[in-house]
Amino acid sequence: MKTLKTAAEIVEIVNQIEAELDRLGWLADAEQPCGFDVNAVSDLPNGWFSLTSDSGNVVGESSEILEALKEAESGELGSCFATAGFSDKRPDNSRDWPEDLIEVLQIGEGTINDNPMHLIMVGTNGGVKFAAGYHGVSQCALEDWLSWFRPLADSQTEALTTAGR
Repeated sequence: MKTLKTAAEIVEIVNQIEAELDRLGWLADAEQPCGFDVNAVSDLPNGWFSLTSDSGNVVGESSEILEALKEAESGELGSCFATAGFSDKRPDNSRDWPEDLIEVLQIGEGTINDNPMHLIMVGTNGGVKFAAGYHGVSQCALEDWLSWFRPLADSQTEALTTAGR
């Protein structure tokens, strides 16, 4: 797993994104309550942010969001994010999670067709977190975890206990 951004680095990037949103007149404040709020919630992949407003959400890697904002001109809200390929939802399974921020360890017997028990370690804005469950061809332990147990577990033991191991 790659080295995670620290809390201080995340705060710095939030400040940069907020400055760009303010430059464009898109930052939520007393005068613009329908503008965007920047959220670096703890269960997003490390370095990923969510921009939320009354008009929708944008979720993505912080440096890509910042770059899209720097290239935007005031009034280009829709095209700014649409052309950059951002999603409006957080990654919710192991296929959508950034490859360099996830490690999957099979701890149960069987092949991938058997959906054996797995322990999944993910790098988040809140640090390294864990999920556990059946994972294979027809199931995704991370997707099930985020659907049923949220938030991610702080330890391997907590994840395995919650998953019934």
